[in-house]
Amino acid sequence: MQRVLTLIDCGKAKVDHPAPAKDLYTGSQFKGARQAAEALGYPWAVINAHHGITYPDTILEPYEHPPMHGNERPTSLIELRTRLALAEWDVIIALTTRAYTAQAERAAPGRVIPVLAGTKGMGYQRAIFVQIRGTGRLPEPHQTALEAACTA
Repeated sequence: MQRVLTLIDCGKAKVDHPAPAKDLYTGSQFKGARQAAEALGYPWAVINAHHGITYPDTILEPYEHPPMHGNERPTSLIELRTRLALAEWDVIIALTTRAYTAQAERAAPGRVIPVLAGTKGMGYQRAIFVQIRGTGRLPEPHQTALEAACTA
């Protein structure tokens, strides 16, 4: 059986005290992605430019490090942390923006399903999150890719 992990982006808006990663980020984009990840039923984690991969119950201090955008790349240390964290997963569902999807693909080549690739903005991404929450499945062709990867 393949081990599947869903990745979601962090967010700029945060609470002002230490909190589990699942509760640290307060923006609507993060909340929508979290709900979608939970609807899929696989373990999930947050990818960010400050820590790399963080699991939902990991307590984090609030930090001021803006999310990555476009072609921006994380530091070598964060790249290494990401590679190590993703090594145990066979399939990674990326409900992430372009920069974080690229980070995951560098860390886990050939194992990432880039669900938001080609979306034209946050409104399109939120619509995908709503669809996933309603069905518990990825939109096509990503669901088919996931099923194929899980039976490989």
